[in-house]
Amino acid sequence: VYDFGDWIEHIIELKAIGDPQADVEYPRIVDRNKPRYRNCTECALAGKKTRAIWSCYTCSEPDDPVLLCDKCAQDHEDHYLEEIRY
Repeated sequence: VYDFGDWIEHIIELKAIGDPQADVEYPRIVDRNKPRYRNCTECALAGKKTRAIWSCYTCSEPDDPVLLCDKCAQDHEDHYLEEIRY
């Protein structure tokens, strides 16, 4: 079961167990979704594209999050900031 509040179930089927390969590092990632990077809200207003790494919950509205880069986050240091995990 995955995700609080929802009920999503995953069923995993083991199809085979093989011998480890000598030139492979384990555990290994076979596939991964590409992260959807977001831009800094304040830099976007200035016409720049800078990857956001902070979310300011103090300034955010429910449908309008305020996302910040490191530089812009300095102006929000007394606010509740949370790091964005991509």
